[in-house]
Amino acid sequence: MLLLVMMVLALVLYIGPSLFRWVRRKTPIMIDPSIGCVALNVDPFLRDVGEFDASLYRSYESSTDKQLLSFVGNGKIGFSVDDDNTLYVFNNRTLSLALPFHPGVEIIYPQASHQEGNVVHFVKGTVFRYQCFNKRRKTISVSHTYYAHRTIPSLLVQSVKIVNPLSDPITFGIEQKGSTTENLQAKPLGIKDRYGQENIIWHGKVSTGSAKDTVIAFALVTPKLPSTVTVEPKSSTVLRIQTLVDYSGPLKSKDYPSAVSQLQSFLKEEMQRVVSIESHILRNMHVDAWSQLWSTGFGISQSKAYGALNGDVINGTIYYILSHVRALASEWNTGPAEHRELQALLAYPEHCYGGHHTLQASTLWPDSTSLQSVTNAVNLWMLTLENQGCSKLIKTGAEGVLQAVVLSLGAFLFKDSHLELNIQPKDLHRELFFRRISYGNATHLNVSVVLGDDNKALLRVWLDRSDRDYYACDGGCLDPPVKLDFKAKQ
Repeated sequence: MLLLVMMVLALVLYIGPSLFRWVRRKTPIMIDPSIGCVALNVDPFLRDVGEFDASLYRSYESSTDKQLLSFVGNGKIGFSVDDDNTLYVFNNRTLSLALPFHPGVEIIYPQASHQEGNVVHFVKGTVFRYQCFNKRRKTISVSHTYYAHRTIPSLLVQSVKIVNPLSDPITFGIEQKGSTTENLQAKPLGIKDRYGQENIIWHGKVSTGSAKDTVIAFALVTPKLPSTVTVEPKSSTVLRIQTLVDYSGPLKSKDYPSAVSQLQSFLKEEMQRVVSIESHILRNMHVDAWSQLWSTGFGISQSKAYGALNGDVINGTIYYILSHVRALASEWNTGPAEHRELQALLAYPEHCYGGHHTLQASTLWPDSTSLQSVTNAVNLWMLTLENQGCSKLIKTGAEGVLQAVVLSLGAFLFKDSHLELNIQPKDLHRELFFRRISYGNATHLNVSVVLGDDNKALLRVWLDRSDRDYYACDGGCLDPPVKLDFKAKQ
């Protein structure tokens, strides 16, 4: 008997720690199945998060996950999920003027607890939001996708997919805050969207606060939504909320009626074009435009030093900057003549960037967790780039702004048709990579800074594409210049 007891104790001591770790790892999902539901939705993004192409927040990992601002924008309109589904339009340098209309939709299901996961995807220009409700040990999932369309700048899209795994139908509430003032006027648009929903056209005005008797007129189109939706057993349903927005520049109140008439006419034309496009094609147009924009970029070796600036903060900040800037060359209303003009400005960014490199300017790298911190940082970035000779690039829109940001990170300067890297050797203590710097009509450069065994920085340069011969040399060109090609030259 004594021998048996000792054997049991030995077995417990042997497998106990492993068993404890297994239970501790499994317990959260076993206690709350909605955790596993959220994980199932967000896990496909983990690779993108690891490559700093996206940011992830999970409500059940709130102690470790950083919750970035859930914001989408295209330079004409901005939408903040975190700030009561508020719609913003351009004012001065940023999307910071709130409209008194909240088009975002919330799905209400008060009978169950829930967990949530949010993904801000920088490369796709999209916010994904997953809600999982725990009902009778089964999880009901609600998936939201938000984006401000990159090529159709008046269009804001939210799609909501609700999955009911239960054996009974479930009725959810649909809540859209809508107008927050009695001064908005509304009427039927007379055009149904692609999904058979009637549309309402609203119009109103907001003060800019900059001059007396000066307002901005705006109009918007939203679908007429029911107050509830019933999802049948073991099935799903999708809601699509397409909001079209247009607005004027600052104008006198007496000019408001004529401005509203023009805005409404424009939105009717835009809606007729939008309804002719299938939802997946609209989505692909948007994602492709964002992905193409990110063909220019920047990389930096990871540092574990306290407070070090790493790729997650850099890419997140660049995402918010680009969200506040129009991608003029990609928009569907940009004509051939304007497109050629934009490309000409982009090709020769003389005198950009003329200041010290921006990697160590802490005020330019916010925590990006609140609308105020993001807006302040974007405003400071645009002001910095303007003051350092990058006005021409800024005029070209998001593509030029990204070029200017990348140039600033390495203190690159275009001057007299050549490009200088002006970052000081003492600041080159991490490996850097600058991707597709525009240099002339048909040329792009890649530049990398690598550290040797003695921690001495080595510069490598190669062409991404080229229309002529190009040469590079070290500081002061003391050694003969080296002809560049498509392989890295040191």
